[in-house]
Amino acid sequence: MSTQKNGISRRSFLIGGGVLGAGAVATVGGVAVLRNRDDEASGPPPAVDPGPLQLQVGDADHPGRVTVLTSAGRQLVHFDGYRLSSSTGTRGATVDDPGDGAPSSGPVRVEFEVTDPDYTAAVTYRADGGRVTADWEFTVPGDGLDDSDRALLRGGRIYRTLVDAREDTEFHVPATKWVHDTGGGVPVQERVTELNFVEWDVPDTTDDDPKRLYGCITTRNSMSRSSSMLHAAPSAPGDTGSDDGVWRAQVEFRADTTVGTARRLVDDGRTLLAGAVLGGTGLPDPTVDVTTSATYNVFTDDGRRTFTVGLAGRSARSTTVLEVTARDFDGAEFHRSRHEVAIPQDAAYADTAVNIDLPGPRSWCSVEVTCADSFARTTAAVWPGHDFGPADQSIVGLGGFASTASAGSSQADGLESRSAERAMWRRLGIRHLRNPWLTAEESEDLGINTGSQPGGAPGKFDDDGDGESSGETFTEWAGKALDRGEDAGVEHYELLNEWSLSDADTVELATEYTDQWLKPFRAEMDRRGTDAKLLAMPLAGWDADFLDTIRDRDGWDLLDGIAEHAGRGNYVVDYDGGKWNFLGQVRTARAYLDGHGAGDGGDAPSELWLTETYACTRPNAWWYDDERTAADSVLLTLMLAKAEGVTGVHWFQLTDGLWHDKYGVNPTEPEYHYGLVHVDRSPKPALPAFAFAAEMLDGATF
Repeated sequence: MSTQKNGISRRSFLIGGGVLGAGAVATVGGVAVLRNRDDEASGPPPAVDPGPLQLQVGDADHPGRVTVLTSAGRQLVHFDGYRLSSSTGTRGATVDDPGDGAPSSGPVRVEFEVTDPDYTAAVTYRADGGRVTADWEFTVPGDGLDDSDRALLRGGRIYRTLVDAREDTEFHVPATKWVHDTGGGVPVQERVTELNFVEWDVPDTTDDDPKRLYGCITTRNSMSRSSSMLHAAPSAPGDTGSDDGVWRAQVEFRADTTVGTARRLVDDGRTLLAGAVLGGTGLPDPTVDVTTSATYNVFTDDGRRTFTVGLAGRSARSTTVLEVTARDFDGAEFHRSRHEVAIPQDAAYADTAVNIDLPGPRSWCSVEVTCADSFARTTAAVWPGHDFGPADQSIVGLGGFASTASAGSSQADGLESRSAERAMWRRLGIRHLRNPWLTAEESEDLGINTGSQPGGAPGKFDDDGDGESSGETFTEWAGKALDRGEDAGVEHYELLNEWSLSDADTVELATEYTDQWLKPFRAEMDRRGTDAKLLAMPLAGWDADFLDTIRDRDGWDLLDGIAEHAGRGNYVVDYDGGKWNFLGQVRTARAYLDGHGAGDGGDAPSELWLTETYACTRPNAWWYDDERTAADSVLLTLMLAKAEGVTGVHWFQLTDGLWHDKYGVNPTEPEYHYGLVHVDRSPKPALPAFAFAAEMLDGATF
């Protein structure tokens, strides 16, 4: 392999170039990298104490509505009934209100009528200082399970309305804890409860001295929310320690100044400590966390770095001994220190600075903090910067979700700033993006080529394309997709995604795809005169029958290339055999292209794109890579893709998490573990391996 460096000079975007103490800011290409979403160095404005919260009943138009007010009478949130399922919910209500319509601390008891008489629903509200608890009780038919042994109320939602809250400020993160695996494997993070933060402006404060009122709605098992509802599935009787057959859910609303403290911790990326400050049931007491001020804990030079160790919990008011250890990639310990910390009486938590000398010039290390029965982990990496060349001499790209939501995106916001995320793209040599997260101007400035992957399901349009079932015609759908692509200056369209995973007949699916999607989409591209290329729908594992059908139905010459998701199970990357292996699928796809006209100078497609590649690190599971193996897998995946003539690779994905649950954790769900970066935004060993491979492949040929 030789490297042919392009002579164009490009700025190096380097993360953490200097020693970063607590509260310091790393400079990346002249842009401050901060651990918050909006690049405000000061973080969120100070919190205002609402005083003792109150409950008020009395809205005749909303049976059973209970409103939470501040001590001054400002309404914050309405709590109404409960949707038990898509067809079953509460309606009329009988209310026991000690305030008789006036504000009080409760308890307020509401017994609802339910549209299905086999169910009952009731709730008791209590106000205590800055918090309100709502204890829900349900009875359900039989044992509460359906024919598939799933809870009947698994999709249950409370109705809640935020009153005059700041728009677009509701932010969801889980409260989590570190636990040791019961089988003796890798320690994991588990969800304990869900934190839904919201903000209210405070009148009579100025732009120079803004203040906010912060609230947090907390409940377990809450995986979705909308403007009017919050998922709050109840727990089974056995899980709540009772044998009375009652299913129970508790929802808490809190708005004291501690919520403001927790929100500031969240915006600093310290979600572990934020949950502990709020005192969620099930969290260890005390709780520790460990962070650095660099967004991804990535540095360009070795040397001393400051790690911030946090401590929260009632038991930590007295002196607590913390032990900090750091180990390198081989497991060798190179730092151990002990620290005595106590939380001041007027504080919600305490921080202590720990200096650790990181080795170089390339290294990865893990850092663990322990105290009593609590522990926390993070990682850090060191590698020098690299001046990457232009996109046309690189295959390295990125897929999956962007950590920060783009304009018009439906996904949740991330905590890191756009500048921090894009700086990491440049640090990793990202030269291709699967989806248009950038404008055309941004793509050009960053030296990135963007693709677009319009989505659609089988049967969306009938043969005439009138879209009766979908509410839009094909022409309207294609117009929106092409408008978005043109705004982003996309280099290619990747039409639809993974229909080959369906149980339906491959030939039937490929026939619909070719006749109802591919041909009219190419016609619309030609009508517009777009220069972008067109790739066939990516296959989820190799499927020659799908492509054969496209060829048989005269769709082959309309394509510039094909896309493949070379899924891989428990095989090394360079294993050529079986179905769920990487190298075998790539070689098969390349041979298919070469055997059907690629390189003959005609109109046959020639480009091969791998638009989802990965090294999933679901912990303690035999089908996936462990984190050490994933580093090897990343390097081999990119190197072999280059060797086999792949045009571009979209790695799935930069960070752990899901597009709608970006800081969520789940040790047993694979989808949470496809990132190069942990959910706390610290590097897996795969991250520096990816960067090293990108450097070696920049302008290289085999």
